[in-house]
Amino acid sequence: MSAFESGADMASSNKGIERELFINRFLAEMLPSPYRLGSGEVTDRNGNITGQLDIVLEFPFLPSIPVFGTSQPRLYLADAVATVIEVKSNVAENWKEVVRTCKAIKGLKRTPGTYQKASMDGMINSGISPLTSRERIPFIAVGYKGWHSRGLKQKTMQERLRESCVDAILIIGESYYCTNPEGELSGTVEARGAFAFWSLISAVHETTKYIERSTIRLGDYVDENAEPIRTDCWTEPLRGEKTKAPHRI
Repeated sequence: MSAFESGADMASSNKGIERELFINRFLAEMLPSPYRLGSGEVTDRNGNITGQLDIVLEFPFLPSIPVFGTSQPRLYLADAVATVIEVKSNVAENWKEVVRTCKAIKGLKRTPGTYQKASMDGMINSGISPLTSRERIPFIAVGYKGWHSRGLKQKTMQERLRESCVDAILIIGESYYCTNPEGELSGTVEARGAFAFWSLISAVHETTKYIERSTIRLGDYVDENAEPIRTDCWTEPLRGEKTKAPHRI
């Protein structure tokens, strides 16, 4: 909050620091290395695509496509995305924008994971509640500031969540976290203090379990009307003899 407040009076074009602070000083330090944080757009097998997203958490067993010559932003495959996080300086003042982004995310569909019943039962018995739907990407809104009235804070945030598709909210300045009881995330409904941040990390960690065993094929992301890659061309082997390439790759 000190780092955020130090730039609070700067021009709006410089306020992207809130996203970088949340990633570099919190998420990147807390999450283990197999998970990759980035920004960009997400697409699914049906050709749906979102706009630019603040934070995308992917488990990089599937490829994501960078803009040529840079590492960010990237185009992510929905089946590789564990969760999406939107960071705002004030989530209450930007709530309509948050909901619009959430609707774009919820318009995507993933392939359900391949967990067997025994695996699911084992997860439940160990205290891990399954997500409501593994086809939808969880969406979390994070704000450095939020609804100011402490007496109505809990009620207001939970009402906003129920009226929207947002799965959880974290207000950093107030150290307050709550989830949508009808959303994709299970577990802690409400948390305060340091436990609010731990609850967010726990929720994010939970979302990664449902993309680690996906059966998606990369070919499923190819438009059925797209012109196929030609494989009947002639190739020139190193020894100088012409051979025909295989019909399929």
